[in-house]
Amino acid sequence: MSSMCATVIRVHLVVLAALGANAVTAAEDTPSDLDALVQSSMQRAGVEGLAVVVVREGRVVRSAGYGTADIATGERVTPQTTFQAASLGKVSVAYAVMILAERGLLSLEAPLVDARLQIAAGCTRPTLAQALAHVTGLGNDLQASTFQPDCVPGAHFRYSGEGYLAVGAMIEAATRRSAFSVIDERVFAPLGMRMTRYGPPVGPSQARGHASVLTSIVGTLVTTRPRGLAIGAAIAAAAGVLGLLIVPTVVAARRRGLRAALLAVFLTVTIASAAIYAGLSVNARIEAEQPPGRIASSLSTNAEDMGKFVVELLEPTLMTTQRRDAMFTAVTSGEGCIQWGLGIGIDACAERTTFWQWGSNLGFQSLLVLDPQRRGGVVVLTNTGGGLDFVVPGRGGFRAAKAIARVLLGLDGEWQVQ
Repeated sequence: MSSMCATVIRVHLVVLAALGANAVTAAEDTPSDLDALVQSSMQRAGVEGLAVVVVREGRVVRSAGYGTADIATGERVTPQTTFQAASLGKVSVAYAVMILAERGLLSLEAPLVDARLQIAAGCTRPTLAQALAHVTGLGNDLQASTFQPDCVPGAHFRYSGEGYLAVGAMIEAATRRSAFSVIDERVFAPLGMRMTRYGPPVGPSQARGHASVLTSIVGTLVTTRPRGLAIGAAIAAAAGVLGLLIVPTVVAARRRGLRAALLAVFLTVTIASAAIYAGLSVNARIEAEQPPGRIASSLSTNAEDMGKFVVELLEPTLMTTQRRDAMFTAVTSGEGCIQWGLGIGIDACAERTTFWQWGSNLGFQSLLVLDPQRRGGVVVLTNTGGGLDFVVPGRGGFRAAKAIARVLLGLDGEWQVQ
């Protein structure tokens, strides 16, 4: 763990101690302690809005919202606010597959069948289980028209959204229904997850994505295509034109003194930044309004629903505990202390093993962490991040989510593929 992360944890622990509670029991015993932790984490990471749910001893003890759901309207985040949770949906896909397998409708060892798969002559077709564990060799291009797995799958971990698209095709072939409706019927509906779906967020309170200029301008141009690419290019061109205004503005203003010149530069840069930020917000909205179809990355949900799902993962009612345990058993190593089971990451980096999944779309980042030994877990949903925030230390929703989860669970987990 980096020294910066260690420092953040120490700061949070000091805050909690000063408030008269320890890190492990803060959320359950004194809500103000959780508030202090979340608000400081949001401030450090530059997060606009965040929802968190905390599970202890197999029950939800706290569900709360913080910050702004949409800066355009000023709406506040609540536990009912729906967010894009992106790849958190991979866990519910895997859970549905395990339910279908337990009922004999799917076999985990069945060869993966999808019209987009290209299997070279003499190569082995990957299995459904290998797709769940990210060991097919498939990539993460969710817009790809063809998928190329390893000739001999199973040997190497490679995080793969393409593999989960193929899993969706397998669900549809087995049930002759859309994968979305099957997962809703088998998982979301029985658990009462009424605001959870694959596709744009629904409900009266919906979070809008926010991505800063510094961390997301290149990510916008690269990841939102084709309409997003066109808008991103237009934004960049407009910003360039505004930037060119700096030179003549400075020349003209210098005649009136240095202070006027600096003011002119400041105003010009501010206008350019505002134009870019507004454009990026538009791009985030475009992404949110994309039709469902990416089962690997399009989950939308809220804190209340995710609390129900965490409780189910810890103490299953829709399948046997033995089947759930198989899902939580490592199939192969990722990197270092990170491994992967049948649909969920396994983090052995700290003194207790935890299970996790992250989610990231432009303007949204989230984290789910289970702590089975303590029958607990944390889910953090944010509407900030994406693009290039990995190059800026400590910024973005995922940074805030990790800081919060580490303190609440009392663990220095990594919860990411290195």
